[in-house]
Amino acid sequence: MPQVDEHRQPLFAGQVSRLGSRESRAPQLPDLARPEVRARLLEALRAGWRDDVEIERLHRAEGGFSSETWFVDVVTGGTSETVVLRRQALVGPLEPYDLAREVAVVRALADSEVPVAEIYAFCGDHEPVGAPFVVMRLVEGDIPEYRTLPEYPPWADPANRSAMARECVRMLAAIQRTDPTRSGLDELLERGEPGDPPVVGRVRWILDKLEYQVGRAAVLPVLRETASWLCANAPQPPDGPVLVHGDYKVGNFVWRGNKIAAVLDWEGAGLGDPLEDVGYACHPLMRVREPGLMAMLVPIDELERIYEAETGRELDRRRLHYFVIYAVYFHLYTLVSSIVAVTNGADFRVALGYSKYPRATVELVRHMDAWERGSHVL
Repeated sequence: MPQVDEHRQPLFAGQVSRLGSRESRAPQLPDLARPEVRARLLEALRAGWRDDVEIERLHRAEGGFSSETWFVDVVTGGTSETVVLRRQALVGPLEPYDLAREVAVVRALADSEVPVAEIYAFCGDHEPVGAPFVVMRLVEGDIPEYRTLPEYPPWADPANRSAMARECVRMLAAIQRTDPTRSGLDELLERGEPGDPPVVGRVRWILDKLEYQVGRAAVLPVLRETASWLCANAPQPPDGPVLVHGDYKVGNFVWRGNKIAAVLDWEGAGLGDPLEDVGYACHPLMRVREPGLMAMLVPIDELERIYEAETGRELDRRRLHYFVIYAVYFHLYTLVSSIVAVTNGADFRVALGYSKYPRATVELVRHMDAWERGSHVL
């Protein structure tokens, strides 16, 4: 099986060598509400969307540590509408960001089985508002936060939780039925080497991102050693790679009752194993408040029944366990890179996640040990 190549050329080579060495240290995005920035935004919207658009009001949404989200009240053709504007972050735990790639994924999914927000306009230029931005139709509904899911009223009823789990798996099956060649998705999302399991390319991509942020010599041993373990034990998708969302959780869907009206946040999309998104939804740091509920919804046995009924695939628990380990690894990487991002000017709130670092490390080692012993602990 492939190993991490210590001598490979990093994806982001030459962009940074050590923590704090970037010339772009502590960049600041201008406030969209400032009159001169608002005027440039309006000009960009008229050029890239509709020449009759007017901005009535805009305000920034709370939460979010990557792309900024703004609600913008506009008038077009005499009709008022609230649209969603997302502006690419300059620094953050998942930098360097690529909003253009995410927009291309969403556009490729338009008119597919997978509901996504309609894109009205995309500006890839930094000049108008300091970073690329996209304007999308607002999809009405609830977006429950997985950390506080027990306070979401429908969650209190076990029958509703089961219905939500079935909907999550039904939507996952729809995503996985998407033709990878649709609108060039396969070329856009490919990150690995021919013949390697897709997850190997994703693991190496994470290492490249870490090296971009902190420098090659500063990557923590636990992250580098786990990367080698993941590459050495990586499974091949049994029927070939499928479209993977990459951040598959209850809080990345717009809900109307127990139905998903839209799937959000495609920045982590890629090609991978059908169980990769399931492993992400099931990893232990995603269900701290209810450890026995996969995706904070149902026990593993019920999830298995739902998955096999909705997808027609067997839920191989050993392969699923591997992708739980990969998800914990990805989570640990984001915790470490959050501290680096704060020193470079990111929102200071991202540093709060660093308190999870010891637990994430323990879970990572515990699960790798259990996997090697053939003991599944989900």
